[in-house]
Amino acid sequence: MNMAEGKKLWEEAKKETGVDKVTIQLLNYDNEDAKKIGEYLKEQLEKNLNGLTITISQQLFAQKLDQEKKMDYEMSLSSWGYDYPDSMTFLDMFVTDGAFNQTGYTNPTYDQLILDAKGKLLYDLPARWEALKKAEKILLEDAAIVPIYQKGASYLLRSNVKGFYYASALDTYKYVYID
Repeated sequence: MNMAEGKKLWEEAKKETGVDKVTIQLLNYDNEDAKKIGEYLKEQLEKNLNGLTITISQQLFAQKLDQEKKMDYEMSLSSWGYDYPDSMTFLDMFVTDGAFNQTGYTNPTYDQLILDAKGKLLYDLPARWEALKKAEKILLEDAAIVPIYQKGASYLLRSNVKGFYYASALDTYKYVYID
């Protein structure tokens, strides 16, 4: 979707509901990075969607998680880093009644695709990847989540440092050496 289409759909939704002004609370972490991202989202959404007001609720980590667990929020800015290098580290979070599904999302087709990818398709990698792609497509089309950015990092290494490999789930300097 592009900006023009998004604005058009926003105006259609307001017309259909008979509502001209909408206020939504954004639940957010209380740290500097989250504050910056939350303020940026607020500014962009309010600038581009006429009649929208975003209020930001900054919460300490434990309090935010508690509100999410109780589903006591309208919109929440959350993040998740991978625990292991596989799509399942993200996708199985959103199965119905999953421990980390704090959205209330439920879709039987999605659930079955994830179950199959964890079970009967485990040793049929092409079929497993197809199931995971289908599940991801369903999750995004249902707008259960809306990915907005991917965190990254840059490293500057001297040319004589060898064997450095960075992956957040696999942090290790075991193979680093100076040549």
